[in-house]
Amino acid sequence: MVATAVVLVVWRPWQASVASLPTTACWGALSADDLRPLAQKDHPLTAATKPGTLQATPQATKDGYSCLLSTGSGKDWSMPVVGPDVNLYFGDLQTSRKVDESLGKVQPLAFGDGNLAWEVAGNDYFVKLGIPCTFQDSAGQPAKGYAVVSLHTVYRLGAPVPPTDLRQAEATMVLKVAKLFAQQYPCPGVTLPDRAPILPDFPWA
Repeated sequence: MVATAVVLVVWRPWQASVASLPTTACWGALSADDLRPLAQKDHPLTAATKPGTLQATPQATKDGYSCLLSTGSGKDWSMPVVGPDVNLYFGDLQTSRKVDESLGKVQPLAFGDGNLAWEVAGNDYFVKLGIPCTFQDSAGQPAKGYAVVSLHTVYRLGAPVPPTDLRQAEATMVLKVAKLFAQQYPCPGVTLPDRAPILPDFPWA
């Protein structure tokens, strides 16, 4: 009974009131309903976003775009979330996933033709969605590359991946940020689905 109570506090957050959640977060891409699966009872969820827009800026080209979602603080952090972040890369869309595949703990996801999405499970858990995009290189010249939207959950209960309902919620958040990024940056020609795909069980060895 005690163990069940702990799990409910950490991973079953529907008891948290809407007042404990930001109305919007992550450049306005996420609503309170989107954020609710990350909330914890008695711990408000906070969001710190930089820069304030997903439009192209020199700062973003160098450092990427970051939205930190977290609940609690210090030793009370039971589920800090890093992201959704957006990082820009030169080269082939497959490159970023190949790096993760070298860990042997990657599951591909389907987010529409021309895009690339996957989950990564190790000590922590990631959902990542890559979209093709043209942006400026360090010399200010147009360059083909891709943007990867990622959400990183620091999972501390000893299981390999978060529960399916949380994974599904995070996939939805990544999709919404990717859609807004593709519009605001902009990344013309990117087509993303209306909804995130139903995530299969994660094949943990």
